[in-house]
Amino acid sequence: MTTSKEQSICETIWQHVIPRSTMLWPALVFAITGGIILGLVKGRRIALLVSEAVRRSGVRSKTR
Repeated sequence: MTTSKEQSICETIWQHVIPRSTMLWPALVFAITGGIILGLVKGRRIALLVSEAVRRSGVRSKTR
């Protein structure tokens, strides 16, 4: 059971939080996509190293 005071507080919180969150969503999406793109660009070297390590470990497991 929520009192009228609690309900009004919740309503004001939602009224203030939702617009801010909707403003933050595009920024978050942009940051995530930007991070992924940067990760792909910089991560090519890492990916190559990982694939090389996987190949070596695969060769080792096959020779055993």
